[in-house]
Amino acid sequence: MALLLSAVFLASCTSGATSGDVASKPMNLSRNQAFAPDPHESGPCTTTSNGAGRCASPCWFVSSTGVVSEAPDTRRPGCDAVVLRSIDAARRREGVRPMVLPSNFQRLTTAEQLFVVIDLERVDRGLAPYLGLTANLDAVARRGAAGNRDPAGTGAMAVGLDGAGTIWAEDYSVLMADFGWMENDGWQGSLRATTNVSCRSPHGQGCWGHRDIILAVDTRHGRNCQSCVVGAAYATIPGVGRDAAPSGSYAAVIAQPAPGVHPRLVFSWAREVVPFLVSSKR
Repeated sequence: MALLLSAVFLASCTSGATSGDVASKPMNLSRNQAFAPDPHESGPCTTTSNGAGRCASPCWFVSSTGVVSEAPDTRRPGCDAVVLRSIDAARRREGVRPMVLPSNFQRLTTAEQLFVVIDLERVDRGLAPYLGLTANLDAVARRGAAGNRDPAGTGAMAVGLDGAGTIWAEDYSVLMADFGWMENDGWQGSLRATTNVSCRSPHGQGCWGHRDIILAVDTRHGRNCQSCVVGAAYATIPGVGRDAAPSGSYAAVIAQPAPGVHPRLVFSWAREVVPFLVSSKR
């Protein structure tokens, strides 16, 4: 029997606006929120001589060789339920309703799930949803995810006054990455303890940067952006060392197209998400 703890979560972000109108930040939190329960803790794990076994946490796995670890891109509904408990507890403290995933969530790709969760963070706070995913921004996000870093730029798409922002996280599920971006994005007392690598001091400019980008692109007008689109991607990052487990790299680009630019959506909030929210219950 073993109890294991993982704390790989790291995140960074970049943003840029063409208007010079820097976002005010009344929607940020006064302090970081903690997972409760923590999906990065395995709970008691049991293994047998033939490598079979299981852990108390549904977010952890026992491999055929008996190695106990979190799996990259954990898509188990049981694990999602564990993380949602923390998301909803943090939302209650904010006065925001619980997150309800669309009924088709488990059938979506990881990139599509990432977009859906980003938009749920917006619409549940009364903000306009981002319209959907575009092939151009998805390609930008894929390069970032594959490189285990923030995506760079917006590809061939010119941006409008609300600018663009990019977010990245190394973690084990879409919802774990979302919790880090939205609830654990500020200063944690020291550089070593702070998972947002762009947050370098208690009042550093990069603190809560992921949350700012999700909720407001890069200006205060972004909160009500009616034309903003997204690119999202996921990549598995190999572990370092013989028994090191791989982790997941999650990346997104959020941008307002320039006037007259109307990118085609390859995945739409209105078409592929809204119809599945009506029947969702939790």
